Amino acid sequence: MENKLDDRTKITFVSNIADVSLSHLIELMMALGSYREGLVVVGGWVPYLLLKEYQSKDVSFQHIGSKDIDIVVNPAIVDEKKYATILELLKERGYKPKEGTTFSFVKTVTTDKGEDKIQIDFLGPEYGGTPKNKRHQRVQDDFLLRKARGSDVVLIHKDRVVK
Repeated sequence: MENKLDDRTKITFVSNIADVSLSHLIELMMALGSYREGLVVVGGWVPYLLLKEYQSKDVSFQHIGSKDIDIVVNPAIVDEKKYATILELLKERGYKPKEGTTFSFVKTVTTDKGEDKIQIDFLGPEYGGTPKNKRHQRVQDDFLLRKARGSDVVLIHKDRVVK
């Protein structure tokens, strides 16, 4: 199959932002290691990680990855009694709260095309915790999650592809 210029594959992406984002995803998950059982990567990184783990060696397709990082947090596991708050760990690594949100963080990074931003969105289950009419779940005093439909299912049916 021939790639067209507008195909979003690894070989047609215009900068190395996906590679930079992947290195930050790995660093972030290592930093958040004490929360490991309560975190699930979702969004654009899932196809990349699944293909990396399960794709047949005779298939040449390379998934593009993602610029942004989406993580579902299980508030039943990640609570205020953990060692360091997630917010402190993010700030130590140069992430800042995204203006206008309470669940997104950004970090300016250098790519082969100049500066760009990586955004991390922390998502949570719709059910349990705060009432249905609220858009956020509170995990720690200074840390909120954006309720996301389907997050409850993700927390039950997750697969550890990076061991």
